[in-house]
Amino acid sequence: MPKKRTLPYVLLGLINDKQHLSGYQMVQEFKHEISDFWTASHSQIYPELQRMTDDGWITTVTPDTQPDANRNQTYYALTSTGHDVLLDWLREPLTQKDTDLFALKLFFIKTSDSPSSSHY
Repeated sequence: MPKKRTLPYVLLGLINDKQHLSGYQMVQEFKHEISDFWTASHSQIYPELQRMTDDGWITTVTPDTQPDANRNQTYYALTSTGHDVLLDWLREPLTQKDTDLFALKLFFIKTSDSPSSSHY
């Protein structure tokens, strides 16, 4: 059985944390925020964003509320389906095979009252 891809869930978590992000901002998040426990390259992120858009998990948005938004960049936001997919992934129990996912899931469960942690 092929290993389940983790990158889409990481991207969903990043977008969920910030409301909307550009691909460039996601690359920066990988470099500066989660590089200690997960990595992804530019060449992995952009094709995954396209797959997630095609699957209806994310949509492109224009962040009018962000004054420093670069109008030449594409920004992404979660759809309700994407939010449900993220929550389902966070709820999946970890096995001994995926202990490397523990820190990653913990990163996206910020506080006990956050929507992504309501099931714990």
